[in-house]
Amino acid sequence: MAVFLARVLAVAVSLTVAGVMPALADPFKPIVVINTYPPNGPDDVVGRTATNKMLRLMTTFAAPAFTDVLAARAGSAMGLSLDRIVNVERRSYARGVPGIRFVVAARPDGDTLLFCNSLDLVTQPRLHRLPYAPQRDLTPVGAVARMPIVMIARTSTGPASVRAFLEMARAAPGKLNYASSGDYRSGHLAGELFVARTGLSVVHVSYNGGNDAVSGVIKGQVPVAFVPLPSALPAIPGGKIRVIGIADRTRHEALPQVPTLSEAGVSGFEAAGWFGVYAPAGTSPSVVESLNRWMVTGLRTLQTERLLLAHGLQARYPSAAEFGALMEAELKKWTAVLDGLGAPY
Repeated sequence: MAVFLARVLAVAVSLTVAGVMPALADPFKPIVVINTYPPNGPDDVVGRTATNKMLRLMTTFAAPAFTDVLAARAGSAMGLSLDRIVNVERRSYARGVPGIRFVVAARPDGDTLLFCNSLDLVTQPRLHRLPYAPQRDLTPVGAVARMPIVMIARTSTGPASVRAFLEMARAAPGKLNYASSGDYRSGHLAGELFVARTGLSVVHVSYNGGNDAVSGVIKGQVPVAFVPLPSALPAIPGGKIRVIGIADRTRHEALPQVPTLSEAGVSGFEAAGWFGVYAPAGTSPSVVESLNRWMVTGLRTLQTERLLLAHGLQARYPSAAEFGALMEAELKKWTAVLDGLGAPY
């Protein structure tokens, strides 16, 4: 009798799981999430062993520690919700191209996923000859966090506000510089969008990463820089830089005293990167929706929102369809900026 009841219970559980995750049929095949960032942050593998199936999350980024935090948090969210192990695998060389290619070539069964920044999926096809097209070969699953871009200046000698910089630049066309974290990176694209919206004549100075761009402002090498907020936050307490504007629709909770660029006179200006999870093209919509639902369920906690805020990020959890529409809008906006820069195809 006991054996019979155990079998009935096993069948009931299997039917329940199948109803929740209809396309993740093989309970023994690992799910892989590719993380393309180097190991500067927390542990790569997060989750708890509940079954012998492994979920792997991969990212394609090469830089700061907060990318590891995000990848681990996304993997942990899915692992806890699905009651499975999430394995985050690092493929961080060649600016993440091999990591993206690995996911693109994977079976579209929801077991291999990609963690990356939306701007990389826009710029890389313009800068490199790739064996894939991200917009065609990847399916958006969901957002993990939004990363706003900020405009910073040196506290002692830099402009005290966005309006002050506009006046300085208009008084000396072609003579002022602005810094970014590198050619065709998020700060550079935000800076060029700023230039296009304001009609300024300023010179872009490319640094090797957001931290170096912030250092350039502190040393007085450039008057202002456009950098991701996570790069600027560590330098603010020392008082050597000030954030004079945030490229967002609303003020940021971490810096409530800082005006948006719209408030500073650049109407409708918005620039941010989206960290999200993607699946190979052809993945069943039901699997994509299920993955989105379970990831959001795990992420939507006060602890996660505080963690994101501490890194200068914003918690945003759109549905898979909403995230896909947002990625299309981002593609159009930044493609226009790249066209203006004459970026290669």
